[in-house]
Order: sequence, then C-alpha cells, then structure tokens
Amino acid sequence: MTLPRPALAGTPAPTGPARSRPAEARTGPADPAGPACATFPAEPGRSLRENLLHALGPREPRSADALSALSDATLRELARTGLCSPASVRSAGPATGWPGALAALTPEQTTVAGYCALLGPDVSPSLLAAVGGWDLGRVLAVLDELVARHVVREDESGAPLFHFRHPLLRVLAYTRVPPGRRIAAHAAAARALAGVGAPLPQRAPHLARSAAPGETEAARLLHRAAHHVLDTRPDSAADWLLAALRVHPTDPEGGAATLRTRILLCVAAARCGQRAEVVRRMPEVLASPLLPPEERGRLLDVYARMEDGLGRHREARALLATEPLDTGPAAVPATPDTALLLRSAALSAAAGDLVAVRELLAAVTAATAASPGRAPGDAVRRMSAAATLALGTALASDVTARDAAVADATRRADLLTDAALPEVLDAVVRLGRAQYLTSRHRDAVRLFDRGVRSARAGGRTAELPALLIGHARAEAVLGRLASASASAAEAAGAARLLDCPELAHEAEVIGGWTTLWSAGHEAAEPAARDLAGAGGPSGERGRAAALLLAAVHLEAGRPHESLRLLLSPAADGSGPPGSGRAAWWSLACLAAVAAGLDGTARRCAAVARAAAGASRLPADHAAVLRAEAALVADEAALPLLASAVDQHVHDGALPLECRTRLLLARRLLGAGRLPEAAFHAGLAKSRAEPTGSEPLRLLAVDVQRAIGARRPRGTGSPGGAGAAGLSQREREILALVCRGMSNRAIAGALFVSVKTVEAHLTRVFRKTGTRSRAALLATFGAARPTEVLAPVESGAVARV
Repeated sequence: MTLPRPALAGTPAPTGPARSRPAEARTGPADPAGPACATFPAEPGRSLRENLLHALGPREPRSADALSALSDATLRELARTGLCSPASVRSAGPATGWPGALAALTPEQTTVAGYCALLGPDVSPSLLAAVGGWDLGRVLAVLDELVARHVVREDESGAPLFHFRHPLLRVLAYTRVPPGRRIAAHAAAARALAGVGAPLPQRAPHLARSAAPGETEAARLLHRAAHHVLDTRPDSAADWLLAALRVHPTDPEGGAATLRTRILLCVAAARCGQRAEVVRRMPEVLASPLLPPEERGRLLDVYARMEDGLGRHREARALLATEPLDTGPAAVPATPDTALLLRSAALSAAAGDLVAVRELLAAVTAATAASPGRAPGDAVRRMSAAATLALGTALASDVTARDAAVADATRRADLLTDAALPEVLDAVVRLGRAQYLTSRHRDAVRLFDRGVRSARAGGRTAELPALLIGHARAEAVLGRLASASASAAEAAGAARLLDCPELAHEAEVIGGWTTLWSAGHEAAEPAARDLAGAGGPSGERGRAAALLLAAVHLEAGRPHESLRLLLSPAADGSGPPGSGRAAWWSLACLAAVAAGLDGTARRCAAVARAAAGASRLPADHAAVLRAEAALVADEAALPLLASAVDQHVHDGALPLECRTRLLLARRLLGAGRLPEAAFHAGLAKSRAEPTGSEPLRLLAVDVQRAIGARRPRGTGSPGGAGAAGLSQREREILALVCRGMSNRAIAGALFVSVKTVEAHLTRVFRKTGTRSRAALLATFGAARPTEVLAPVESGAVARV
C-alpha cells in the first residue's frame, strides 16, 4: 500500500535512519464500555457520549462545541487510540483560542498537522518526512509555520521533537485525516519504525490500524507486542490481540496459534474489565480440544476473578460450580486447580462460610505441599489465602482467630513488593474489607491506597471500582470526608462505564453518607431518595440505600418517616452477620425514641443487641451502646456513651466520636455536670474541624450554647488574698491552671477566646495577690483548696 502524496513540494526524504520518539498510545477495545472509557472521570446521570465528551475535553463551551460535532464512532475511536487521555487534557489546562486554529490552516499545513496527530504526542520531523515521503527541509518549514500559528511547539528540552500546543488540537487534527489516508499513514509509520528498530509496543498501534487480513507476520508481531504490555497496559494488549485475530490467516498449525491469541485476549480483557469480550471468547476457548489441561483452571480463575471483582458474585460462583473440586485428604490437584480452590475459598469467605473457607484452604495447603515444584508465586498465594481467612473470620464472628488472621494477612501484604501486588488486587479488596470490619481503618486506607496505585499503574481497571469503594468507606469513617467523596465519585463513574450497576450504586451510597456528614441532610436528601428508588425495595442495594435515607429522615427531624422505612417488611436489614444489622436496628431504636415509641425502641434495641452479639464487631458494639443510652435516664446513659466514645477513639472513627461526645455532653448537662459537659463539647468541636463537617460544628455550637445558658454566674468581691473573691469563671480558670493547662488549652476547654482567658487570669493574679502562674501553682496547686477545685474535680476536665 503506497501513501498518497499530498500537495507538498520537495524531493523525497533521505533514506537514513529517522530519529523518533513515537507515541506509546494507550489503546483499548472497540467496546465503548472498555477500559479506556473506564478511566474517564465519569459522573452519575451522564450518558456514554456525555462521559466521553467530558473526558476528552475540559469544561468550557468552545471545547464542548468543537467535540460535540464529532460522531459517536469518532469519539470511541479517540478513546481507543489514547489520542486524548484525560490526564493529558487536565494537565494541559484551558484550551483558550484553539478551536479556530485548524480552520485557518492551508491544505499542506492541514496535511502535516494530521500526520503529526497520527504519529503521536511527540513527533520527530525525520519520522514525519519518512512516513509522508516528503523532503525533510520542507517538512521543517511547514512545522515552523504551524509553530507560528500556535498549533504545535518545539520540545522544551531542545530535542528535535514537536508537540501539539493542546491535546484537543491533536484530536481534531486526527479527525481531519481521511480514513483511507489514515490507514496508509499508519502502515508507513509501522514500516518506518521497523526500519529504525523501534520496540514492538511502539509499532503495534500502527500495525493494529493498518494490517490487512492474511498478514501472518503482522499478527505474530501484534501477539508479541501484547505480551510485552500485558502487565502494564492490558487494554492496549486487548486491542492489539483483537487486531491480530482480525488479520490472522487460516492457522497452519491446526488452530494452536489462534488459540494462544484468544487465551491471551481473554486474560487481557478480564484485567481491564472488557466483560463482553470475555463472555464472548471464553466459552469457545474453554471448549477447544487444543486447550492444555493446565490452562483450563487458570482461565476459569481469571474469569471468576473478573466476575467477582465487577460485583457479579452469583456468576462467579456459577462458574466454579461447573468444576468439581475434591477437597478430601487424598486430593492432590495441580496448580491450576489450586487456583480454583483459592477462588472458591474467597467466594465462601465473602459469604461468611468460615467452615468452607478452612476446608478449601486446607486442600490448597495439601496440594501445594504435594507438588511444590508446580506452585509459583508462593508469597502471592500465601497472601491471598491469608486475606481470605481474614475476611472469613471477620464475617463469621470468630473473635478468637479474627485478630490473629487479620494481623497475619496485613503482615503478608506489607511484605509483598509493588511488582507482585497486581496479582493479588482481589485479595487486597478482601483484606481491606476485613480490616474495615475489625475497625483497623488506618490499615485499610494504607492498603487501599497502595492497591489503587497498583491498579492504575497496571491498567487493572476491572478491579479499580472495588478498591476505590473500600478506600472511600475507610476514609469516611476516619473523617477524611473530602477524600472519601472523591474516591466514591471516581468509583461510581468507573463502575458505570464498566457496566456494573451494583458497584456504582454502592459507591454512590458511600458518597451519600459523606454528603450527609459533611453538608447535612438537606444536601444529602435528593441523592438519598434517588438511590433508594434505584436500589429497589429489597436486596442488599435496597437495604444500603434505605439505611442512608432513614438516617437523612432522622437528621431532618422526621423520625416517623425514618422508622417507617426501617420497619418496612421489604427492607428489614436482614443479612449475614456483620452485614449491618446492628447498625440498622440501632438506628431504628433511635428513630423510635425520637418518635416517642418506647416499646418499639426497646424491641429494636434488643434486636440490635442480638445482632451485635452475633457479629461481635467493634462498630456494632458502639452502635448498640448509643441506642441503649437513648432508652435510659441521663445518669444511666453516661457510662454507655463514655464506652462508645472510647471505642470510637480506639477505632479512629472521628465523625462518630464527635457525634457521640456531643450526645455525652448533653447527657452530662442534664445530669448537672457542667464542667464535664463543657469539656466534651469543646473537644468534639475542635476534633470535628479537620473533617470539614458543618453539621458537626453546628451541633457542637448548640450544645455549648445550652451549657452556657445553664452555667451560674459568680459575683466575687474585688480585692483580698485567697480564692474567696473569685467569680465562677475565674475559679474554673484557676483550677485549670493548677492542672498545668496552657491558656490556649483552657480557651478550647471553656469555648472562649485566649484573650478572655488572659483577662480573667489577670484578675485572678490581682485578687489572689500573686504575680505569676508559678505562684498560683505554688499557692493553690499543692493545697488543692476545695472552694477552688470543686467545680471541676469530677469528670474529664479534672483528668486533663
């Protein structure tokens, strides 16, 4: 195929080697829900076209107008070729003034710009001349003209390379190249790159878009290139393998080469979430008589791992149900069967079936002991097994083994190298969930952070939504609400583009909780209502959305609506241990108390207590303590709320700690223990500040105002030594000084300004006849006079 020569004057380019740094374009499948799309910052409620437009261009009218004129097929092609990655667009900033730049170009400038767009983000003039068959001097002259028109610019390092001034200019320049000429240019680029010895991954994008049916060598090179990038860019690998199958001639080896390509395609497509491609290809691969027996188990494991990671747990179990797994003492399965045993154990752990988990892991141990030479990746396998056991013990409420199992799995995960981590990202999700359930939230955030980085670096978009969901959930509990909201939004968009409505819904519910905690019920209610409607009346999705909406109703002062939702027969909070039953019925108890239904509240508290006793999870125990405290008088509620606060502090659950402290402060106020109430209210307010939660701040202010309204005002007489003439506030400040607190700490505890503390302390000095804090400590600290310290002797202030 020869390249049509455009109207560009000059002699043919030199035949010497062309210096180049061609684009290593990330390419994906033709499926619009493929991995290239999955990495886009999609948002709820957008169509696929809207998400593509949002990803390919910044949010400004002129960009949107230029891209909106492109067809859906063109947008998908741009997404596949990686011509305009979202990261490059965001880093490039606004594209001011570029939409009209291409329209003013001459025909030869348009041709050169189109070929530049085709060759990559970094264009070598010599490669451009070789591909077009043009004179190098004339090419350089046209490039200078494009620089003058602000279309391209030279490389800042001084290398003989040129770049488009904005990625979107490259997008539109690419679309202006006619389809036939585009194919010819890709073919010429592949030949030119082969001539200078460019690596296969650089040549493959051009081969994939120019090779004709029957070109055996092109198919072989595409297969090899896919092998090179399988662990870093599986979406590119899948695209090249699809091209190899398209151009592959009749296989002279009886179909073996074609089968190898299909096997590799299934692996690559599963890694990047191309479920439709896997579902289409995998059955014919598994049914092939040429499939080696040792490959069958590995492929089934890949298939089940993809389904499980995309939230299709029933489909994953159904796949494994087709394979008989002998877990008896005489079973000595091969390594692929060991992979299936591990996968079955993982699915059993997610269902809380600890007996099956232990049985299957024992079979894995026996199998690997019997064939140690056929068990590669021992550290990876052991970490996966440890994560499975950790999740199984957490969900099955095996407290005696739970802590040890989670600690062991965490240690094994920490020992894994970054290179090995992509192979166990599904185990990272299991271990992170176990850490979350056992209130090891900081460990979970650290693990999910690492997992998300690994998934992005390795192109494992199929596992990215689950990792982001785990990250969002743990960050929200720790009070990092902005980070949690961002992870939840990214997870929802990625899941939607991967056609995983269950995962998208789960992520959006987490986003609803972060909105409720950070902005209040008014901001969270519209999304909560939509999620409750989309989740359906029953099932896990329905229960998660119902719990969120019930919490919104309760925060809004509508306890009857909250209770009606929680007591609905279609959304009764049922589920396996550890799935949230204790939190469900604890919230129902609080709603019943607020509605004045004491009998209903006590029944709900009893169910919550039983659920917490079954799950034996720290968060469930704290939820029950809060519910039981609502049923009793102030004095009886104090130890319950104090225990709940201690549990939240231990777990690092900052928003829950602050809310529970404020409940405790109100109960202390009701019991007449004002100094302790002031301490907890002030501490809750200060600790809520890093979360950025406006509702928590307002709650704290309300509690502090209630305390201030109840505080008695002293009328001490001026003059005189000793503490007899001090006012009530001066006595409190003197007592806190004697405890060694600074002026700033005293201001925080008493919710006043530092200047107010200093003014009161000046009067204390004058009335007591002292001149320094040391003199106050010497006079009152050792003697501890009752008249000074009595107001704060009991409670938390005295312990500071």
